[in-house]
Amino acid sequence: MRILFLVLSCVLLSGITHAESLGFDEHYIRVVSERTMDGIIEGLRNGNYKQYTHDFHPTLLRKTPPSHFKKAVGALHKKVGHYLYRDYLGFLNKGQTTLVLWKARFDKSTDDLIIILTLSREATIVFVKDIKFNKP
Repeated sequence: MRILFLVLSCVLLSGITHAESLGFDEHYIRVVSERTMDGIIEGLRNGNYKQYTHDFHPTLLRKTPPSHFKKAVGALHKKVGHYLYRDYLGFLNKGQTTLVLWKARFDKSTDDLIIILTLSREATIVFVKDIKFNKP
């Protein structure tokens, strides 16, 4: 019994956090994802790596060094241009993540782009786990 108590105490005190989706409250998900997307878009618009990655999960941050960011921004601007606006489409919960879907318009493209923002919550912090810009 003492061993079980010791193991449980160590786990609880170690700060191990459990990732989870954002739930089913559409208003909450929309507010959180709007704020997150605003930072990402402003980072893209200004070429500001810190602003773009502000809400990234540490794992995604390691996969997105400043050199990759600059290349990706350059490729995005060359291919579809600069961001004009976005429309919220909805969300899907998938395992421990919430996928938030946006329709976005860029100035060089006649087609809309779908932005898939993958979010997860650990304790009270919402992280970006992934972001994809796709043509439908």
